[in-house]
This record gives sequence, C-alpha cells and structure tokens, in this order.
Amino acid sequence: MADPTIRYTNRLKKRMPDVGYTNWNDERDICDEIDDVVMGALLTTNRVISGGEVTDGGGLDADYADMIVEVAGNIYKITGASIALTAAQAGLEIVNWIYVDNTGALTVATAPPAGDYVPLALADASELAVLRIADLRPFAAEAAEVENVLINPNEIINQRSFDGNWAGIAVGEYGHDRWRRGVTALTKEQPVINTSIHAGKYTLSWDGGGSGGITQSAASVGSGTSPLTVTLADQVQAEVIVPEDATNIRLVEGDIERPVRRRTDEKELQLCFPYYQKSYALETPPGAITTFGCYEYRHQEASSRTGLYDGGVQAITPMIQTPSARLYSPVTGASGQVYIVGDTDYTGSAIGVSQKQIVRSLGGLGRAVATGERVQYHWTAEAEI
Repeated sequence: MADPTIRYTNRLKKRMPDVGYTNWNDERDICDEIDDVVMGALLTTNRVISGGEVTDGGGLDADYADMIVEVAGNIYKITGASIALTAAQAGLEIVNWIYVDNTGALTVATAPPAGDYVPLALADASELAVLRIADLRPFAAEAAEVENVLINPNEIINQRSFDGNWAGIAVGEYGHDRWRRGVTALTKEQPVINTSIHAGKYTLSWDGGGSGGITQSAASVGSGTSPLTVTLADQVQAEVIVPEDATNIRLVEGDIERPVRRRTDEKELQLCFPYYQKSYALETPPGAITTFGCYEYRHQEASSRTGLYDGGVQAITPMIQTPSARLYSPVTGASGQVYIVGDTDYTGSAIGVSQKQIVRSLGGLGRAVATGERVQYHWTAEAEI
C-alpha cells in the first residue's frame, strides 16, 4: 500500500524507507531494478545531452522538459510536454518507468525498459496522484567540441577598425572581418564559401534575442530564433543572417547545438587573411597617417617613368579570389595616392593584382619618377565573396 514515509535519496536516487518500515525486501528489489536500468544505459552510449527533467504535473500526469538525447547512436530532440502515468489499485502504489526508447519516443511503462533506451525517471503513483519521482538521467560527459563553420564568430578581428555602428555603414559594407551590414534592417551577415558547405543539417545559434536565418542561392532555407536548424545543399555558398547585436555566433554541422572549439585570435586572423589584408598594423585603420609598415620602392632605372615595375607586394597568404587593391599615402592617408619622398602625393594604382600578389607594379602615377627617387604607399586588399 502507499506509504508516505518512503522517499528517494538526493544523489543515489534509491528508495529509502524510514526506520521501522517492514517491507525492506520490496524496496531492495526496486533499488536493484534502478541499478540495472541506469547501468543498462551507462554501459552503452545512450545518454541525456541536455534537459529531460521529469516533474509532478498534477494528478497522474508527469511533466518533462525539452531534451536532447542520444539513443543507439541517433540524436533526438524532444519537446517538453506531459505524459499520463499508470494508476495504482486503490490503496496501493505502482512504479512508472519514464524513458526514451530506441525510436526516440517518450515512453511510460510499469516494467523496466530493455534494449536501447535512455532512462529519465521512476515515478511512483497512487490511484490518483504522483507520490514521488526519482531522477535517473545518465548525462553525457562534456560534449566533444566541434568546429565552427563561421569565421570570426565573436568579431574579435577588426582590421577595418569598425566602430560597431552598423547603421553608420552602407548595406553590404563590411565592418568586423567577415561581417557585413545586412539587407534586412538591424541585421549583419556572413557569406560562407561553398567549399565549407556539405549537404545535410546545420544548426545556427547565437547569444541574444531576435531572429536570424540562412539563405542559399538568394533563397531562404530557414529563419527563426536561436537555435535554428536548416538543411543545406552541397557546395553552395550560404549567407548567415543574425541580429546586429548577436554575439557568440555558431554554425555547426548537425541538427542540434554543440559546443564549438575556441580558436586562438592568431588562428582567427589567419582565417580572415584570405578575405582581407592590409599593410598597416592590425590595430591601425586604413588611411591612417603612418609610415610604419608602408612599402617603399626606389627607382633604379636611368630614365624617369610613370609606370614602375618594382617586384611587387606579395600577399600575406593567398587570397580566396583576386582582390580589389587600394593604395594610400602614408603621409596624408589619402586613398588612391602614393607619396614621392621629398615631394608630395600623386595618384597611383596597383597593376597586376592576383590572389598571391597585391601589387606587381605601380601605374597611373601623377608624375614621372626620376632615378634614385623613392615612392611610399600603404595598401589594402579585399577579396570578400
């Protein structure tokens, strides 16, 4: 019969009658079953990844929280709801095993589960109500970290010295490395190169509110709040769209959120270089007045020239595609200008730009450069897709 003196211990989740209780054998048998059920999961990879707490839902209902579980090598996302328990005969109590079966279904049974399953709880019920609940969830160890498909997801790299005011730049213009102002108001976007996309499920998540989405071939493949799971086509460039104040942005393969592997700032910068490079120091904005890091060419030929073959500037790392190169005067910061030492700024442009070479030669100089004269300039190279 129902006995209110029976309780579950806090951590072992065993039935523990008070002193003087006479049916110890019954309770020992149930404790053995608990051991068997939990161990049956622990000896496999069947685990709760997150969520799944079972609580009293009133009457003979048990409520369960949203959860992600792994059963027989498959990942299941289960939305929280209520489930009806089996009632005991009048004056007695009955055990209800609550678990996820090998098809990912939330199940209640009066007999212990077998085969592949993830136990959630053992609920004792009377004729009319839930008496007590033991939490049996076997949690996974810390989940293995996976690679974030996005580059500069925390916007640490900021070669353009963007001030964070997205409204202050044009739609499509880049702020922090790899992030541009979105077409939709109050959003930012990152194009993901086609070679990073494989056919299948991807989950986009971020910290902060608002809605986001992903497009491929200019068509939406999904939108909503974080986390958002979509199906992407193989080897097709994707555009990730998130609120402009979103932080800690993650795009991972699979249909659930996974912890991402944190890359060093140095590694993140290396991933940004194929899309944007500059001659300036990392913290110096393009157009700044400084000779530090600028390139200098000394004209050695006997005759004066307005087109100078100088051996060129090599890319820091090969760029993702032929970049757009821009020159700057180191003494005035003027764009499209070079400085002839001892004189002033003159127009100048990069010739022979390629993925591996930012400047092969200088062209369009505003005046001829004489033998022995030196020409200085800074450069930026942008190859955003």
